[in-house]
Amino acid sequence: MASLSNTERSRLYRRNNPEKVRAYMRAWHHEHPEANQKFLKKWLEDPENQKLHLRRGRISRYKIQFGITIEEYDRLLAEQGGVCAICGLPPDEDERLSVDHDHLTGKNRGLLHGGCNRGLGLFKDDPNLLDKAAEYLRRHSNVLS
Repeated sequence: MASLSNTERSRLYRRNNPEKVRAYMRAWHHEHPEANQKFLKKWLEDPENQKLHLRRGRISRYKIQFGITIEEYDRLLAEQGGVCAICGLPPDEDERLSVDHDHLTGKNRGLLHGGCNRGLGLFKDDPNLLDKAAEYLRRHSNVLS
């Protein structure tokens, strides 16, 4: 068996000891507040750092939660014409559409505004319940307040 490099050993340790690593990092940051301030100052003052940090977070989140890359997300967005798959409106300037997925199968369905995505969840992803809600709204659309 080949010996591991320092980087590989470090990765393996962090993967196998997440609680110890978190405790160590908390203690280190508590003991070195100036390092946190320096990082935050640099991060807050430079819009490019902010964009890079947010992009890295999206890359990790998409891969971990939905099993897709940023490129796959961008392809899905292009296939949908850059708009929400439900309401047909584009995201606001600083907004990204949410990756909607089936909670039973885990399969990705499309990209939605956060509100459209939460709406599906509130109706338990049940098309019959959504039909009933739509019929209710149609019945009461002419009712004056």
